[in-house]
Parts: sequence; C-alpha cells; structure tokens
Amino acid sequence: MSRLFCLLLLPLLLSADDRWVELGSGPFHVLCAGGDKAAREQMNELEQFRHALGLALGKSDLHLTWQVEVIVFKSGRQLPPTASNLALARDSYIIATTENSGLSPDRFRELARLFVEQNTSRLPVEIERGLLDLFSTLQVSGTHIALGSPVPVAARSRDWARMHLLNVDPAYAGRTRVLISNLEQGSDLDVGYRNAYEKSVAQIDKQLDAYMAAGSFGTTTISARPINAMRDFHLSTADPDTPKVAMADLLLAANSANAESAYNALHGSDAAEGLGLLALRANKKAEAARLFASAIASETKNARAYFEAALLESDPAKARRELARAITLNPAWSEPPYRLALLETDLDRRAELLKKATLLDPRHVEYWQALAKNETDAARFIDAQKAWGGAERAAATPEERTRIRETRLQLQGDRAEHEASERRRKAE
Repeated sequence: MSRLFCLLLLPLLLSADDRWVELGSGPFHVLCAGGDKAAREQMNELEQFRHALGLALGKSDLHLTWQVEVIVFKSGRQLPPTASNLALARDSYIIATTENSGLSPDRFRELARLFVEQNTSRLPVEIERGLLDLFSTLQVSGTHIALGSPVPVAARSRDWARMHLLNVDPAYAGRTRVLISNLEQGSDLDVGYRNAYEKSVAQIDKQLDAYMAAGSFGTTTISARPINAMRDFHLSTADPDTPKVAMADLLLAANSANAESAYNALHGSDAAEGLGLLALRANKKAEAARLFASAIASETKNARAYFEAALLESDPAKARRELARAITLNPAWSEPPYRLALLETDLDRRAELLKKATLLDPRHVEYWQALAKNETDAARFIDAQKAWGGAERAAATPEERTRIRETRLQLQGDRAEHEASERRRKAE
C-alpha cells in the first residue's frame, strides 16, 4: 500500500508540466519548479542571509558540513505534509517551500543555528539563542536587508531583546563580531561586553531592562552583498531524475513512511544510499551494509555511504580505508577523522586525527576528551591540559562543565605524581 501511495503521490508532486531548474552558490543548492525568477530570488535570499549573519559573527564566508538543498514547488498543494523542518537527508540538509512563500522565520532560525554551530566555538546560551531569534525575522528584498523585525509578542524573550539592542541600536550596532570573537577565545561575558561596547554586564542589563520596558523595536539596514541575481547565478535545466531523488531525500529527512517506496522507484547509488539509511533506521545492519557496499561499487561520491559502511565493517583495515575515503570526499566533516582515530594504535597518528576533529568541530566534547586521554597516555601532560580546557569550553551545560573541570583537576594530580616518579627514577 505504501508503494501504491507513493506511485500516486509522485505525479502530483512532480508534475510532467513542471520545468525543473537548479543552481548552486556557496553551501546552497536550489531546485525549483517555479521558473527561473523564483529560483534566482530564493538563492539571493539565502546568500544575503548568510552574508548578514556572517557580518554579525565576524566570519567572512560561513560554511556548512553538508550543502543545503532547497526545493521550491509552485504551490503548497505539492508540499508533502511532513516536509516542514530543515533536516539532514542522504547527503544534504533539505527543506521544501513554494515560490510565493520563501522560507519561514522558523526555517531561517534553523538555518542560523546550523551556521552558528558549525562556524563558532561554544557561545553562552543566552547569546546564541538571542542571535537565532533575531535572525529568524531577517528580511531580504533584492539587495536590501532589514534586521530587527520583531518576533511575535509571546516570543520576545530577554535573550532576543538583548541581541536586538546590541545589533539594531545605533550605539551598539556593528560590534557584535567583537563580542563573539572575545567569547570564542574564552573570555567571560563581562570582558566581552567591555571590549565590544565599553560597558559591563550590569550596565548592559540595566539598559536592556529599559529597552524591554519601552517596547519600541525598530529595524536597521545591513549592507548587502552586491549580487545581481540575473547575472551572478548560473542556472541550468535539471536532469529528469534530479527532482525524483530530491523528493525521496525530502521524504527520508521527514521520516515519512513513503521514503522507501520513493527510493525503490529510483536506481543507482542514490537509491542504494537512501535504502541503506532506512535499513539502519530499522536496525537492519546486514541489509544496510549490503546497500552501502552497492553504492560504493557504483563509485558514489557521497562521503556518508563510505562512513556508514565503515561503522558496519568488522575488518579494521577495510573500515580504515572507507573512513579515509569519507575524509577525502568531505574534508569538512569531523566524524570520519574521529572514528578513524579510534581505530589507530599509534598515539601520534591518533593525536593528529583527533586534533583535526576538534578543529572541524570545536563544540564536540567527546573529541576533546578523547584527545586529552590520548595525550595523557603519551605523557604529554601540557597538551592533555589544553585538551581538557577545550572540553570545558565545549561543554553545553554548567553540570557538564563542572564534571570536566573535576576530571581536569584529577589529571593535574596524576601529572604531578608522574613527574615526581620521574625525578625519583632519574635520581636512582
């Protein structure tokens, strides 16, 4: 019945009369049934959003581990009922919208979260949450960007109001990047405020109280990228199979029961990868391994197929080979070097891979802890202390930070004992 539903559903979603076009820019790929103009406008909105958020973060070229696939349908009738959130599919984050609606504030917030998490070290939760809320209502019209449109009254939290004040008020606007830079380097909020705005936490909080009480939230204009959507984006007609693959990926990301039928209607490595991920989801590991092997035999360029195959592989040599291939295909992905490090016995080689993983994803506590343990085993105690410091900065909660700090103090005791033992040995 699922297969029958999918066969009936796809003609509605993918009308034969639609002319699908595609274009790519930066981390974005737009697949559009609504015509050239709709595709170009959607890409311009995405790139201007990335540019504006980058200015606030002090990052000139925000990147993502996986590209963002945006499917633009002609009307809401074509949208699958479960395709609402921005989620990781087979080899990309994927989302669907229509040519007249664009991305909603919730989707912009999700996109901002991806960029912030993958381009900055851990930030104080109130700063990060406020930034996401603020940029959820960014408005783009051609080369005009307006920041600060108020969120709904019920969502006007103190975190949102703080970042609205610091980014929209002329007395503060344009200096958020200094605050972010200080926080990324390990400064506390008070130091960050003083360096960015020459005010203490108490002074900012007092002004924030008055700002919220006044309830007058305006907007500010951000200097846009000089994009000519008609000239700068290179658009092409999509291959007939491209919309079908994108639809199957959309159903996979949405956890739709119809994803399996959609992939069964395809062929080649795309189908094998999608079905392999569905098999993993159902805990059918042997079937998943077979499907990923089929995709690899077809010389897929998707790093995830090699990565998932490696995790299912019982032969360490084969697993190492698949992980190395995943690193080559997606060098921005932190998980393959981390997993490869766990298979290494040489402490120096393992350290090299773990350092690469922490560089790619400095928010991942597990990477830092593995590096700290490795450096301790190698008797490189200073490096181990630095790794524990990275783990502490990456901690998501005060409780986790306290636990890591206690482990770090224990390590200092172990180091002192080791050094005393070494002095005794040399004296003897």
